[in-house]
Amino acid sequence: PSSAPSAQRRAHREVLASAQTGAGLVEVIAALEDTLRGLMRPVEVLLPFSCGALVAEMHERGVVDAELHRSNGTFVSASVPADLLMRLKPYRVDVDSEAESSGSDDIALKISRGSKDGDIRDGD
Repeated sequence: PSSAPSAQRRAHREVLASAQTGAGLVEVIAALEDTLRGLMRPVEVLLPFSCGALVAEMHERGVVDAELHRSNGTFVSASVPADLLMRLKPYRVDVDSEAESSGSDDIALKISRGSKDGDIRDGD
C-alpha cells in the first residue's frame, strides 16, 4: 500500500517539496525541465537577417542546438514551443539540402546543450 501513492505520483509527475526546508526542490526543477522539454518541437529554419527578433526569441524561449550565419541569412536548428513553431513555418528548410548548399563563407556556432556556463564553440 505504501508504494501505491509513490507510483501514482510518478505517473502524474507529482514531486513533493518543502518550501520551509527546501527539500525536494532539485527534483521539482528536474520535473519542470522534463515537462517543458516534452512541449518543445524540433525545427530547422533559415531566417533572413531582418528577422533577428525571431532568432533572439528562439534563444529565449527554446533550446538552440546550432546556429549558422550564412550569406543569405541565419540557419538555426532548435526545439521551440508550438506557438513559435507556427510563426517559424515560412522559414523552415530541409537540413540535407541546406548542408549540400553550404558555402565556404559560412560561420558556424554550436551551442552546447545543457551547458551551465553557456559555452560556445566553433562548429565543425
